[in-house]
Amino acid sequence: MSTDFEQIHYQTKLINQRIGELRLTNEAVAQRVTEARRRTVALARPMAYKTVAAIRDGDPNIRLTTLKEVLDALGLTLAEVFTPTEERTETAA
Repeated sequence: MSTDFEQIHYQTKLINQRIGELRLTNEAVAQRVTEARRRTVALARPMAYKTVAAIRDGDPNIRLTTLKEVLDALGLTLAEVFTPTEERTETAA
């Protein structure tokens, strides 16, 4: 049964690696997302650097749209950072 509040699981290693390659801080990534948001909606809310930190730490309660915005700012895709559920359970066993 799926709900709107279902936790998501993603690979933080790729996200952290990309941020390191680009030599960005959490604040710089948040600024990129904010700028991208404002290109589409002039009064869009800014992203907090703590949100980027939560994503880097693998917080499963991050909204999928928020994660996608950060991935777009880093040049990554959802497909690159997600591990299918079946693979997660097989590797855990």
